[in-house]
Amino acid sequence: ILGNIAFVYAELERYEDALIFNQRALTVAEKTLGMQHPHTLHLRYQQAGYTWSMGDKDKAADLYRKNLAEFELALGPDHTSLITKRAMVAIVLAEEGRFREADAMCRLALDQSRRIYGEEGKWTHKILSMLAEMHAMEGKYFTAIEEAVEAERLQLRTFLRIVGSLSETDALRRDRISEDRLFIGAPSLLTLNEQLASGQLERGKAGAVATATGNFWDQLIRSRAAVLDEIGARGRVLQSATDLETSELLTTLEEAQDLLAGLLLQGETGSGDQTYLKKLAKSIATMESAEKALAAKSLEMRRRIAARSADLDDVRSALPPGTALIALSLIH
Repeated sequence: ILGNIAFVYAELERYEDALIFNQRALTVAEKTLGMQHPHTLHLRYQQAGYTWSMGDKDKAADLYRKNLAEFELALGPDHTSLITKRAMVAIVLAEEGRFREADAMCRLALDQSRRIYGEEGKWTHKILSMLAEMHAMEGKYFTAIEEAVEAERLQLRTFLRIVGSLSETDALRRDRISEDRLFIGAPSLLTLNEQLASGQLERGKAGAVATATGNFWDQLIRSRAAVLDEIGARGRVLQSATDLETSELLTTLEEAQDLLAGLLLQGETGSGDQTYLKKLAKSIATMESAEKALAAKSLEMRRRIAARSADLDDVRSALPPGTALIALSLIH
């Protein structure tokens, strides 16, 4: 209860109060559960986070490092909770300008996330985003753009696999609260284009800048309004399912989507086990097989699948001669 009160204060950005209540919770946990109990260690991790949020980053950095060492000792080097702890220490190292160490720590967390949750795991695309931010800070703009695009691609793919099992309201709500990973790379993209235009970047890099720009816009096209497109397509597929066989195939697809969504959401909670990836791969294969079977019977389903693969080249080829399409995007 004390820990939850601390969390609420932190949500309100009242970090001093959060620290007070978290320290009370930590004192109770140390006395009743022991110094190395996972719950005690988690409260110490929260203490570091609230200290960081108050602006005392040096103290928080020491707390984060000590906490990571305690978690590794108490739970072993491959426990799922270490993904977030290593990622946070990577942020600390980057803030200190220790980019090589930050990169190594971040990749350790990324490898662990992929090994436990696969490419679909929430922390896989989160950590890719963190790498993009760190490489942008370091001035490695091409790498930052590549990682931001990949993070957005993975997040979108995972979300589209979940959205089929959600109501329209839940799908739109989840879309609104999802983080826009692509635009972590936007400042790097602007910097490269500005450097090229001003002559700060050698002309030999023009091709690489054009490729990075194209990859960014390609993913933006795929991501923009993807949820609304899926909801609209779902409605059209439902309306077109007028015969018994198509209706049965649609029911099979919906059941496969529900099962896959359950597994993906389980992966977000951090409760991975040795069979998780096998279950996930089997569930993805089942859903894709159901989609293929329905597409063979439904024109609307074929259109829905085709729409997901629309890219920058498709947009360019659809433009009449002598015209241009301008897209506006807000960069935070």
